Amino acid sequence: MKKLLLLTAFVATAVGVFAQGTITFNNSSTQLVTNSATGQPLPVGNQFVIALYYGPNGTPEAGLSQIATTPIAAVPGRFFGGTVTTPATTPPGGVAALQVRAYSSGFATYEAAFAAAQGNPSVFVGTSNPFTVTTGNPTGTPATTPASLTPLQSFGVANPAPVPEPSSIALGLLGLGAIVLFRRRK
Repeated sequence: MKKLLLLTAFVATAVGVFAQGTITFNNSSTQLVTNSATGQPLPVGNQFVIALYYGPNGTPEAGLSQIATTPIAAVPGRFFGGTVTTPATTPPGGVAALQVRAYSSGFATYEAAFAAAQGNPSVFVGTSNPFTVTTGNPTGTPATTPASLTPLQSFGVANPAPVPEPSSIALGLLGLGAIVLFRRRK
């Protein structure tokens, strides 16, 4: 009898450790993904990838990892990625750290698109503010509604400002110094 109780307790603990929460990877009609330069919602189609980045509660933005992607759906600025299961580090009812990132299609990750966007006005990237969500339960009686990603905050897609290289800055300072030197001579 003791062995049966110990086995049951062990199985229940193992299932609990590997439980996974769920998140609804959609946005609302009031929180559209927009182009921050024009203020217009992103167009329907596969021009942009919308990615969900995840980490356990308390994970800094740089430590989040991509767990799902989706294109812009049938409505400009909206995405409908369906229900996403979080890794086992966030069980049902646990708190997950999330961020939604958008980037031009043709890149495997946001990071690759961001690197390509430096000085290239044809590659667009953007992020929402990081936020936390309590995850839903994939199997409940009755079924628990998965947590929604809305409201997203400050979401826009923009091309990052090009960062001048040190040689360009040095060349500019050298030119400025030459102008000052020639002005002093006259």
